[in-house]
Amino acid sequence: MAKLSITHQTKHSSQKSFALISEFLGNPEELKKWDSKATWTEDKELKKGQIKGKQFSAQVMVLPIENGSEVKFDIEIGLLLTPLKSKITEILKSKLQKHLG
Repeated sequence: MAKLSITHQTKHSSQKSFALISEFLGNPEELKKWDSKATWTEDKELKKGQIKGKQFSAQVMVLPIENGSEVKFDIEIGLLLTPLKSKITEILKSKLQKHLG
């Protein structure tokens, strides 16, 4: 499996950022766009979550930083998706910008 890491900084607190991420990734219709078998599990206390799909998995962490928070995605994708790494990164960054600002 190929790995990629994506980070996004926002002015929201880590709690608010995790709530927004959880709302976005907890929406089954949104996840089905990526993988019909994808599921989202979360740990609200630790502000961490995991997405598991047929062709990929991702660890999601929200970390507090000065003046806001940082959202970090550590993603593993199947070898067949490797040529799409840049497109996956572009789409995810766009979604993060849309939902977190």
